[in-house]
Amino acid sequence: MRRNVRLWALALFSFSLSAVIGCGRSGTNLHEVKGKVEVGGKPADQALVFMHRKERNALTDPLPYGTCEADGSFAIETPNVGKGVLEGEYTITVYWPDMSKPEDGNGQRPDVLNGAYEMADKSKITATVKAGVNELPVMKLVPGPPKARAVSDKNNK
Repeated sequence: MRRNVRLWALALFSFSLSAVIGCGRSGTNLHEVKGKVEVGGKPADQALVFMHRKERNALTDPLPYGTCEADGSFAIETPNVGKGVLEGEYTITVYWPDMSKPEDGNGQRPDVLNGAYEMADKSKITATVKAGVNELPVMKLVPGPPKARAVSDKNNK
């Protein structure tokens, strides 16, 4: 009798573990996404490209992104999941840190694009990701108008 209880406990544990593992988002559901970013006909070296899934339910869901290489090319990966993204509709945002400028108090640099493409609710760049390899058209971006910057008190003295 005691042996039967152990077998049932082991079977229940194995079933529970497989159910938990099987229900998670797996890297096998991800699909490759590549593209290129240009600004004024030049590659956007070190620009960050983010893909905001339109069906994203929680802010805790990972936000897929890629970093542009020297030639402006990028490949998207989903943090803690793997290379690629899930199938679906996406809004794309781009932030290009100006590496010639110092970091601010939050560790960020000014955006070369002046914030023109950094907000998902304002971005007009979209993509549909399908099963397989997805090659996005070249994103030819234009910087927005310069943003007014707040001047800190210590600079006014």
